[in-house]
Amino acid sequence: MKAYKIMRKKYHEPGATILTKNVQYGNRIRSPRESFALAEAAINVCSHTNATFGQMIDLLLDIQMTPSSFGLPSNVTRHHAEKLKPLALAAQPIQAAFGSTFWESLYERVRRDEKPSCPSRMDSYFACRDLETLRRYRDKHWPDKMGDKLVCEVSISDCPVVFEADMVILDEIDGAMNFSSAAPIVRSYWDQKFSKQPILEILLQGSVLLDSEVEI
Repeated sequence: MKAYKIMRKKYHEPGATILTKNVQYGNRIRSPRESFALAEAAINVCSHTNATFGQMIDLLLDIQMTPSSFGLPSNVTRHHAEKLKPLALAAQPIQAAFGSTFWESLYERVRRDEKPSCPSRMDSYFACRDLETLRRYRDKHWPDKMGDKLVCEVSISDCPVVFEADMVILDEIDGAMNFSSAAPIVRSYWDQKFSKQPILEILLQGSVLLDSEVEI
């Protein structure tokens, strides 16, 4: 059984067997660990308040920039903010890359709470079942970032965990939402529901075999 994956050219070795636990998505998302701890704590506060995700990110930025006089959104208590403060000060300055860690912490929180039998995105290796789907993913997310990357076939016949879901569903979540409004959308992803124009990704856990480079 074949799948297709975008990967960096320097890591492409046709015939190589890849253990997904060694290259799983979480290796990047969980690093540095201080930023990951902050993202998880922020999502936890969001789950107990009506704060939007945008308000939460702004609060974390404010804590890092002015720790002694940061502003407080009306829907976040001083108690919650003080619990976030040491984590925010220990983490690296919040930049665009923190967004991925923050959103993945949201997806993982909903999975753990409501769909624990589904494989964690953070423990997975990602691919698509066909080239057309992968092309649509590339055009949407990486149109100008393919210089050091290629597309290759991946044999997944011996991979015990293959979970297919629609990544477009997760794109519906934005900073104007709060935890209660976003959680049902994330649940739809884990329930393997499809949007009107789905882009299906497969989450792989186990071992896969890298094959030849292909053009899309």
